[in-house]
Amino acid sequence: MTLRFILGRAGSGKTYYCLSEMARLLQEEQAGPLLFVLPEQATFIHERMLACDFTPHGYAGGEVTSFKRLAWQAARQAGEKTKPLLSEAARVLLMSRFLRQRQPELRLFGASHPGPGLAAALAQLAEELLAYAVAPERLAQAAVDHQGALAAKLQDLALLYGDYAAALAAYDNPYAGLTYLTRAIAEEGFLCDATVFVDGYSSFTPRELAVLQALMTQATRLEIALALDPQEAGSPALGQDIFAACRHSRDQLAGIARQVGVTVEPAIICDGAQGRFAGNAELAHLERYCYPLSGGPPWPQKPASLRVIAAASPRAEVEAAGREIRRLVREEGLRYREISVIARDLAPYEELLPQVFGGLDIPYFADSAKPLLYHPLIELMRAALEIWAGEAHYRQIFRYFKTGLTPLTLAETDVLENYCLAHGVRHWQWREQTDWQYWRGDSRDNEEVAERLAAINRLWR
Repeated sequence: MTLRFILGRAGSGKTYYCLSEMARLLQEEQAGPLLFVLPEQATFIHERMLACDFTPHGYAGGEVTSFKRLAWQAARQAGEKTKPLLSEAARVLLMSRFLRQRQPELRLFGASHPGPGLAAALAQLAEELLAYAVAPERLAQAAVDHQGALAAKLQDLALLYGDYAAALAAYDNPYAGLTYLTRAIAEEGFLCDATVFVDGYSSFTPRELAVLQALMTQATRLEIALALDPQEAGSPALGQDIFAACRHSRDQLAGIARQVGVTVEPAIICDGAQGRFAGNAELAHLERYCYPLSGGPPWPQKPASLRVIAAASPRAEVEAAGREIRRLVREEGLRYREISVIARDLAPYEELLPQVFGGLDIPYFADSAKPLLYHPLIELMRAALEIWAGEAHYRQIFRYFKTGLTPLTLAETDVLENYCLAHGVRHWQWREQTDWQYWRGDSRDNEEVAERLAAINRLWR
């Protein structure tokens, strides 16, 4: 077994090396599992890159995966029973229950109302403690070693976290999965003689480090890519150093390798020749000298591919981006799928994108998590079940129609809703076998009124 680091700055070609090496090994039909481990949100795009750009004729025997997926595969291979999933909302409810049950014993949180805000914050904290394998007993011991409000807080957290961790064991969770994966690799021969590439991480949790340690003892080859400037690889990590986290991870992994007797091979240095900035020297210069406080040499000429635009508001920013996208498509021949808009925080712009990009007829996808609860199909199913279960209010009925998944258009739904509000139509009147004749003001003999009533009855029928 050998451990090797792949080092290079951002965009220097570390991912390119991993994918090209995987393609070479797939072509040679190397024995043993071949894995490319990434954060879960990055697996799809890299699997697509491997299939389209590096193995255009297809591949078999390699896999782009994540730690969580590997844990699921290990449990499936061992015949473990599938545990139920617990949603984020259910986790908050679980913590709320423990807050109510433990309220008489809580020294600090007992005085607070056990509302959803406190429960959500405590559930998030418990998830982080689980990810870093902190035992409840460790918090209880820390409470003994301190005094005052901190001791009370630690004692309360130990009680709530202990209840939460015990309850979560009955459900499918990634923390127990990583522990099982470690045992499956170290003791049961899972991923024996594998070749593993790891990319996309700047740091690892203790559970992930345990998985990597198990791989060091069982896999044939383990290569880990870290964003680290090779020229600064030997310097001590400073708090403000942009590479501090990756340098700490490298030192951790090298120390683990020494403990288990694994040889650390000389690192592979990526110089940017195959990186994403290889065709744009200006972006490479910006990446190289943007962060250091001391700065760097100025670009010797006017940049051709970089512009700085001052905008008065977030809307003006989005409008400037939209105009530039339209220009690139019309004049430069680019396609919409070849253009990305990257923001540090997408939240301030999410409400503006439909207004601005929609007005410019720019198709777009916003890469932000949206609650599944508000998906149109889920809303339709919830409203339908609520209508079926009892005496539905008009709100449930029109939630059903406003999903856009019914035969009525949104304009027709508005017409029908306005009529029901104006005339006080109740749920039992939707079950009537005769047409609605509710009208105020004009005579029912009026031809225009008759046409409107006929249109309303066509809609609700």
